[in-house]
Amino acid sequence: MPTSSEIFFSYAWGDEKEEGDSREKLVNDLYQSLVSGGYTVIRDKYNLGYKGFISDFMVKIGHGNKIVVAISEKYLKSPYCMFELYEIARNSNFDKYQFRKKVLPIMIDFIDFTKPKTLDEHFSFWETEFNEWDTLVKKRSGQLSIEQLGRYDKIKMIFQNFGKLSDWIVDMNTLNPIILSKDNFDLIKKAIAEIDSNNEADSVYEKNESHRNTNKNSYIIEIKYSEDFVEHVTEITSDWILDFIKKSFEADIYIDSGSENGVKAGDYVASVFGMETLKTLTGQEIGRILEEDGTLLQVIEVFPEYSLCRIQSYAYDKHMDRVMKWLSNSTVGKSDSDDTTIELHNLCENLFPVLKGQSVLFPAREEGIIWTNIDDIYGQTLNHHLSNEEKIFLYKQLIRQANNYLTKYKLGEGYFFDSILFQKGYAQFQLQKFEDCIETYELYLDYFPNGKSKKGAIEWIEKSRIEITNRNKKG
Repeated sequence: MPTSSEIFFSYAWGDEKEEGDSREKLVNDLYQSLVSGGYTVIRDKYNLGYKGFISDFMVKIGHGNKIVVAISEKYLKSPYCMFELYEIARNSNFDKYQFRKKVLPIMIDFIDFTKPKTLDEHFSFWETEFNEWDTLVKKRSGQLSIEQLGRYDKIKMIFQNFGKLSDWIVDMNTLNPIILSKDNFDLIKKAIAEIDSNNEADSVYEKNESHRNTNKNSYIIEIKYSEDFVEHVTEITSDWILDFIKKSFEADIYIDSGSENGVKAGDYVASVFGMETLKTLTGQEIGRILEEDGTLLQVIEVFPEYSLCRIQSYAYDKHMDRVMKWLSNSTVGKSDSDDTTIELHNLCENLFPVLKGQSVLFPAREEGIIWTNIDDIYGQTLNHHLSNEEKIFLYKQLIRQANNYLTKYKLGEGYFFDSILFQKGYAQFQLQKFEDCIETYELYLDYFPNGKSKKGAIEWIEKSRIEITNRNKKG
């Protein structure tokens, strides 16, 4: 039964000078077989259109859930093709198994990546490409367009991830073109049917994204502290906090929702202390936000009825307030009881950033992907080895991503709204757009007067005003 959803083709266009069957023959034959069979097939040669943006089409392919990837030597050295492959991996949360679920591989040319010489040759190719672009950006960053800087960023992503991408392709059993084309490409059509079947099962929990944003029926069912964490809390000293935070990130946290509820590896999970309904002046409800910032978890491994998570980030100040208050009122170190097992468990439980039995909610998966991209860009800006030009490019990219998010997810609709608004203001300050920075952080304070980053927002506003004053004096 043909699928109603789109099947994308990612391949390198043929060369008229090729001898024998062209690179595109197998691709053309498969395309015609699928179209004749009633499948919806998207291929740049027929669907991009005159004057269509290639960059937009590459991103669209990356978001597909059924992509025919025709691997050839030309493909592996094409910036366009390899960026499509990178986008597929990125939209699979860089999870090898999620990647495999989407990709329908065809090996046009046999390339043996198990041989070090072959692998080194391709690494060298992309290293050369990256170095040429890197030299150009450092030399002419002020003259290059945003789009040209974007191409540099694409080359960089390909260069940094080539090892992972090539390994994933090699590890998939692609079969040879003759076997694949037998019985009118029956094997590929069966693989397409299997993907559709899996997607149908996965979509059960995703049909109502608003439910994912407000779901409070899930909760934390178990916390397994690392041995280091348990040992550490028995030796609390004045300089314990940084180690305590690091060890908290190593704990296994289990929630009561699994694959049967549509949960996937890479999903974000937010612990909940309470929800507040946002209303307009006329009383109209516009959404809900957390009354108090909770800890952000990320799903590591999924089972049918539960999921293993680990801490991704948490509201440090509010958590530390709770910890210090509990420590001041506790009897830690004061008990004469010989039974220290109960006391130690109680100590771990009260020091930990999340609590057993605490409710959790699931931010929308697409929203989580956007946040991951923005947080990754921010992390790159902290690299001390980057040139000033590279940092400027990253700050601009961060602002573009933030604006896209803030346009799509209005206040009360997006879990990461406050964090992304804050990151945008930070990038504006670094670009010396101080007036814009003040406007962003004042908006943050209007929306989140008791937000986790209230103090930071006030500090950035004051810093911006000082910079404006100094600039005016010089001017």
